[in-house]
Amino acid sequence: MFTAKVRAMGLAVTALLGSAAPAQGPDKGNPLFAPASRDEVLLELASSLGEPRGFCVDFPGFPVSGIVSQYREANWPIGAHSCKIGIAHANVAMIDQLFSISALAGHDQHLRFSRLKVCAEVISFRNVSAPGHVREDAVREDAQIIATPCTDKAEQRFVMDAAGHIRPVLDTTRCLTIGREAFEAGDRSPGHPWYRRDLQIHRCSPRDAARQRWRQASVPQTVSPSASAGAS
Repeated sequence: MFTAKVRAMGLAVTALLGSAAPAQGPDKGNPLFAPASRDEVLLELASSLGEPRGFCVDFPGFPVSGIVSQYREANWPIGAHSCKIGIAHANVAMIDQLFSISALAGHDQHLRFSRLKVCAEVISFRNVSAPGHVREDAVREDAQIIATPCTDKAEQRFVMDAAGHIRPVLDTTRCLTIGREAFEAGDRSPGHPWYRRDLQIHRCSPRDAARQRWRQASVPQTVSPSASAGAS
């Protein structure tokens, strides 16, 4: 099912780009596909974990319209995906991987997808009201992260420390952690598949440092004219 979804997204992007599209994207006047600004970065895992392109925090699916509410994947957990660098039309492909530096460093402390206008939110149960339910102020181990419209709620606030740990403000003993297993996520080109991994919130631990340390990676402004077009 996942592979079929990825292929469908690839066909949608191919149709959008067209075979004669220029290297900088289908519509230079569309701000959604504009080259990355100085405020935009990729949130890339510091360790490659065997993926030469690296793993970047990634919105599920590929909302090519920029309006995430139009896509069923909007309710799926955020994951990690091969970083979409060094390819033709990268400015189109990476709209679901670009984050705002100022949103994270500023007062809001948001992990904000800069092109999609939604923010990462850790799933918590602190506001659950039900018979017999004991209030939970801490973030559960293995909690997932979703993307929702940006608000001032505590579940959307994160801090990134000097070592590269991304911690939810609700519980700074826990860190954004990439999964141990990698899965194919469709073929970029024959024999060159993308890969994806799960993302969850785990207790911060030195033994998991390779899966918990991130960096703000600058976005290349040029692409290879010989690379194949498309995204997933």
